[in-house]
Order: sequence, then structure tokens, then C-alpha cells
Amino acid sequence: MTAKSTTSAFEPKGAHVNETLNLSFTTTRGTILMPNSRFEALIYCGQTECKQLDLNGSYLQGLNGQAMKVTGAAFLHEITTHATIDLNSATIDGQLDCEKAVFEFETGDAPNAQEAKINDGLIWQGVTVTKGTFYFANAHTSVLSDDIDSWPSGERIDLSRMNYDTIIGGPLNAKTRLVWPDKISN
Repeated sequence: MTAKSTTSAFEPKGAHVNETLNLSFTTTRGTILMPNSRFEALIYCGQTECKQLDLNGSYLQGLNGQAMKVTGAAFLHEITTHATIDLNSATIDGQLDCEKAVFEFETGDAPNAQEAKINDGLIWQGVTVTKGTFYFANAHTSVLSDDIDSWPSGERIDLSRMNYDTIIGGPLNAKTRLVWPDKISN
């Protein structure tokens, strides 16, 4: 990791990581804590175990967290990313907070959370999506806190067999919720 000043619009308050950060297959006793940081290359956390993941407010070039195990929460609040956030088969015992995240994709997939298990809730509000396909197929969360504008329109999302136990936030009536599949599939 090399610290340096930057002249871009995003001025990190945390770390500025110029090269790939590879934490794959590691187990930490504590939190991976790098909020308000700028990552110029992919972060690898495949099969990593940690108590908490905090990248709030960071600029990312992607996160590979396949089969990652987080015993607490994963904070991706107000991140900006131009590459895939891959949480395929991840287990997050706390919340996955993606509130106000910005996904600016030119090509490729947006978040991939297929078969993810989010035990204390998915916060998906105020999310901005420019391009990319979202994959939440076979994912499970105890609580879904979302809003309709945070989901991409058209055939850019796969929610097949995604399930949740409770909905909070956003519209709670069935009539409004039943319109959402039309938004997603058109």
C-alpha cells in the first residue's frame, strides 16, 4: 500500500491503495476497517473471515468477496464503484449496508450476491445504478429495507428465489410491491 496525494474529485480521508489488496483466505480477529479510502485496484477477500468489513465512503475498483464470512456487519454505505462487488455465497451475520452506494458500470455486472446469506438485514436505499446486471438469485436476508428507485429497471436484475423474512422501509403494501416485478422485467 502506497500513500500519496491525489488530485481527483475524490479526496480520501483514509488510505489510498494503488495496487491490488489481497486478503483472500485470511482470518482476522477484528475488523477490516478502511472507510473513506480510495482503491485503485481490486480488493480480494475471497474466503476471508473477519468480524466486520467497513469500506463506508470509499471509492472501489471492485471487491471479490466470494464465500467471505463476516461475523458482524458489512458496511458499503456511500461507496462508489466502477467494477463488480462480488459477494457470491458470502455469509454476513450482521447487516449488509449499501445505503447511498453508487454503482457506475460501463460494462459487466453490478453486485453479485447470488446465494449470499445476510442474517441481520439488507439495507438497499438511495442506491444509484448506471449500468450492469444485479444478481441476488437464491440470496436470503432476514430483513429487506429498500426503495423502488434503488433497483435498476429493465431486465438487469435477477431476484429469482431471493427470499426475506420481513420488509421495513419503502412501501409495505402488497399492491405497490406487486408492481415492482413489472418495473424489473420491462
